[in-house]
Amino acid sequence: MSSNSYSKTITLNTTDWCPYTCSSMANKGIVTEYVSTILERNGYQVEIKFLPWTRAVRMAASGESNGLLTGVSSEAKELIFTSTPTMTYRTCLFTANRKTFESLKISSITDLKKVKLGTIKGYSYGSQMDDYLAKNKAKNNVNSISGKDTLQRLHKLSELGRIDYFVEDDLVVQHTLKKKYYKAFCNKPDPFFLGLSPKYKNRKTIINLLNGEFSKNKNLLERIIKESGKSITH
Repeated sequence: MSSNSYSKTITLNTTDWCPYTCSSMANKGIVTEYVSTILERNGYQVEIKFLPWTRAVRMAASGESNGLLTGVSSEAKELIFTSTPTMTYRTCLFTANRKTFESLKISSITDLKKVKLGTIKGYSYGSQMDDYLAKNKAKNNVNSISGKDTLQRLHKLSELGRIDYFVEDDLVVQHTLKKKYYKAFCNKPDPFFLGLSPKYKNRKTIINLLNGEFSKNKNLLERIIKESGKSITH
């Protein structure tokens, strides 16, 4: 299908969350290619904007873009999300500090009360971790950062001992972090979705379309993952 034959254009915000969404990859990330392929097959042209996460969410909610490529409702309560997940992710605890890894053993969520955590502001880390963070945000044992190079900065903070562990998706760390790290504990996999702005007039049509397409295109997703050279077996 040529670009001239597209009937509509959809603008979706995202952030660099490699390999799911990734400005440096040829296909711009697994989810970028997956969603774009599905929408283009149905006559839509897709424009992806890579932004800092909080700005990406804010602009989608305000209607400056049509939606958010990846997310969950707890990150962007104003948006309308698909009911069928795009795929799943799994967050784990990591540290660059071997002494921390050996002395602060983490085997469950309840063990987190004894450690200082590093997170990225505005991110959802799955139902288990989000529930813990919400209940303990006033206890000053969570350091949330924003801006650029957040994963590298969290790694450095753990290396320096300013935090004990940082929270991130397992596949993201495998793909992005080239420095030495130790993995302590992982949540069960959680789904993520595509969200549309309540101000986007075609939101119901696109939501219904994607709910059906995500349900029947698992083979497409698996092919894209394989071609991207990554595994998401959790």
